[in-house]
Order: sequence, then C-alpha cells, then structure tokens
Amino acid sequence: MMKGWLARIAMTFFAAAAVWFGAATVSPFMGASGLAQAPKVAAASASQAAPDPQNFATANPGDSGGALVNLQGQVVGINTLIAGMAEPEVQAQGIGLAIAINTVKPIADQLVATGKVVHPFVGISYTGLTPPLARQLGVPSNTKGIVVAQVVAGSPAAQAGLQQGDVITQVDNQPITDDSTLGRVLATKKPGDTISLTVQRGGQSMQVSVTLAQRPAGT
Repeated sequence: MMKGWLARIAMTFFAAAAVWFGAATVSPFMGASGLAQAPKVAAASASQAAPDPQNFATANPGDSGGALVNLQGQVVGINTLIAGMAEPEVQAQGIGLAIAINTVKPIADQLVATGKVVHPFVGISYTGLTPPLARQLGVPSNTKGIVVAQVVAGSPAAQAGLQQGDVITQVDNQPITDDSTLGRVLATKKPGDTISLTVQRGGQSMQVSVTLAQRPAGT
C-alpha cells in the first residue's frame, strides 16, 4: 500500500526535465510561488545537470525540501537553501539553490524500489587543484583536477593503490573540471560498480580502477 503511494508521488514529483524556461517553488505546505531564473543548459543527463540550480523563487524557512517546478509542471529540482550573503557585509536578496532533478531522481527511484538509499563509497577526501598546489606536486599549473588529501584505510581507494597527493584528472574518461565532477559521476553508480580514474603521480600518468563499496554508516 505504502509502496504504491510512494511510486505515485515519485512519478508526479520526480519527472525529469529536458528543457525548462522558468520555474516555481512549491513548499511542502503551500502552493507554487515565484518564477525561477531560466537556465543556460537543459538538464538532460546526470553529467549535464547543474549541481545546484540557482533560482529567484520566493523561499522562506520551511520551504527546504519543496519541489522546484517549471512552467510545464515538471519538477526540475528540490529546494535546498537560500543564500544569506552575496559578499562580505552584503545581504543576498532572493537567491535560492536547489538540488538538480537528475541528482534527486536516482535516490527517489531507490526509495520506491527498496525503501532505502545505498550510496557508493570510494574512500578518499580531496581538495581542488590550484596552480600553487599543482607546482608543488610537479604537475602543469593549468591542470584541472582534484588532489587526494586522505585515503581511508581498507577502503576501495586504498585497495586500488591510491595515495595521498595523487592528482585525479579524469573519472571514466570524463575530465574533472571542478570539485563536484567526481560526486556527480558517483551519483550515477552503485556499490559493486567499477570506475576508472586517470591519476597523475610523480610526473607520470596512470589509470587506476576502483571497485566501489557501500558507504559505511555515519560517513
């Protein structure tokens, strides 16, 4: 009974949007209100979807978790937060952020199918690669990627041989252009899947295959 109810909710609220021109925010307790800023790129796949769609819809405390819908009634995101400050000592006005539908939908599908969400786990913490850090690690200063800051003992990353200081420039042949690229790719994977990482270490490039595990509780 509950499963069928969840399925109907998922079909209503998590329809993927290929092209959207404006949007409204829907509070869990109220109707639609406001119009969102038109995006520059259509959200057609997980790799293309903006990680945090910005919108100008009216959002108030309690609206977090409400749907962001376009003028065709399609859900394009889930409202998450509003910006407090535009810059130091300058208060932001009407700027909200949402989680893109292509990030939300796989989670909704898991909840409908199994009643729980299982996240894949690599076992690293990392930071963005900056030109000064690139020079320190001996890679070209214009290199795009992330730097492994820590490898969890016994994790898939440790078993694959990743090391602190490794520079990851690609995942599954997709260039890492920002700090969110790896997370977006992982959002399309499940435990047991294997990802291929292009790694720079000591001036040499190598391919490292990592078999994902289930993320431990509390991490």
